[in-house]
Amino acid sequence: MASTGKLLLADVAFSGVKQIPSNYIRPISDRPNLSDVHISDGSIPLIDLHGLNGPDHLTVIGQIGQACQGDGFFQVKNHGIPEEMISNVLDIARQFFKLPESERLKNYSDDPTKTTRLSTSFNIKTEQVLSNDRYKSVLHRAVVNSERDRISIPTFYCPSPDAVIGPPTELIDDENPAVYRDFTYGEYYEKFWNKGLVKECCLDLFKPSLNTT
Repeated sequence: MASTGKLLLADVAFSGVKQIPSNYIRPISDRPNLSDVHISDGSIPLIDLHGLNGPDHLTVIGQIGQACQGDGFFQVKNHGIPEEMISNVLDIARQFFKLPESERLKNYSDDPTKTTRLSTSFNIKTEQVLSNDRYKSVLHRAVVNSERDRISIPTFYCPSPDAVIGPPTELIDDENPAVYRDFTYGEYYEKFWNKGLVKECCLDLFKPSLNTT
C-alpha cells in the first residue's frame, strides 16, 4: 500500500487503516466550535448570468460584487454550460476515483506547472488580495455522511510562478491602505504547501505588519 501521506480519504476508509493520518487532522485550536455557529436567516445568492453579455451587464456585475462582499460565495443559473457536459465531467471523476490507488497515484504531483495532476487539500484564496480584503474568502468545508459519496468539481485559475499579486492601486488610498504586500504566486504557493493545516489562511503571512522572512 502507498504511503498514507498520499492517501485520499476514500482510500483511508477502505484500506483498513485504523487511525486517520495526522496530515488529515486539523489542530484542536483550529476546529470550529459548533455551539458558536449561527444559522443564516438568508439564502445563498443566486445570480442569473443570462444578461451578462447584454444590456443588464452592469447589473449582473454589481450582483456578483455584492455577493462577494457580503457572502463570499454565490450560485449561478443560465451559465450556458450544457447539462450533458456537466454529467460527463461527474462521470469521469467517479470513474477516476474508482481506479486502483496505484493507478491514481501515477498522476499525483505537487508541481503547479502540470496541467493534469492529482493533489489534495486545496485552499487557494488570492482573490481576497486582489480586492484588498473587500471580498470575503470563505473556507471550504463540507458535510459528509457514511451513506453516499460526495463529488465537487472545483476550477482553479493559477498564474505563472513569477506573476506578481497585490491589491490594485485603484483600491488603495489614505483611508484604505494596502492590507497585503505584493508577492509572487510562486512565493505564495510555496508558503501554502509548507504551512499544512497549522494556519487557517497563509495570506496572513503577506500582511505588511508581519515579518515574512
